[in-house]
Amino acid sequence: MSRSLAGFLGFLLVLVAVGLLGTWYLGPNLVSLAFDEERRNAPYYLLNFAAGEPGVEYQSTYRAALAELVVADGGQLLWHANTVQVSEGRVEDEWQDVQLFEFPHGGDFVEMLTSSSYRGIVDAHPAVSRMVLGTSAAPDALAGGQATVLSLLTVDPEQSDTDVAIRRLLGNLSAYEGSLIWDTELADLEEEWPWNRVLLLAFPSLTQAENWLRDPATVTERALTATAAKQRVTLVLSGS
Repeated sequence: MSRSLAGFLGFLLVLVAVGLLGTWYLGPNLVSLAFDEERRNAPYYLLNFAAGEPGVEYQSTYRAALAELVVADGGQLLWHANTVQVSEGRVEDEWQDVQLFEFPHGGDFVEMLTSSSYRGIVDAHPAVSRMVLGTSAAPDALAGGQATVLSLLTVDPEQSDTDVAIRRLLGNLSAYEGSLIWDTELADLEEEWPWNRVLLLAFPSLTQAENWLRDPATVTERALTATAAKQRVTLVLSGS
């Protein structure tokens, strides 16, 4: 084997080792974002869910510290909401607080999530459970004070019946003055949760949101949608 070929093969081995190490440390979703030039340079959106143990006050510390770090890294807080009701889901899905952040570039988000400052915030709040989900798709017309219904789904992207089921689910939305403001694929950026799609619906009031969820047609279509999605959780939120 020539010296030049041996050197080239050694270089390839180093690249493979670096890639494997990065995947192990960051997780495949974050590595994909970091190395995809188009996504790295495009705006990126972070949904941050948090819940504290009963009696633990975290809003004024964890939430504020995270928002401050995002702004310092060039991002901004677009929306914040509190959970009013868990309409569908498990005990571990009872998130109390949801923040939506926008980063001008996906690379800015990667830098923040891998920084010692972010890890310091996490380590300083061990009683806070977190879920970090991201997407390159922007939501429409989010505003403070809105009542929203947020559904997280685990779906097979290859199944076209999921889109059909969702369209049927939203068929009576206008009767309650509701609107679809986000339907997009998600990535779990810390590799702990199964969700890969989000639906976000806005209503003028919590009453209209709750009435839509209780409508017999909605109940039926939600059941049918559940057959197309492996898992789902639905939260009723009050924006602030």
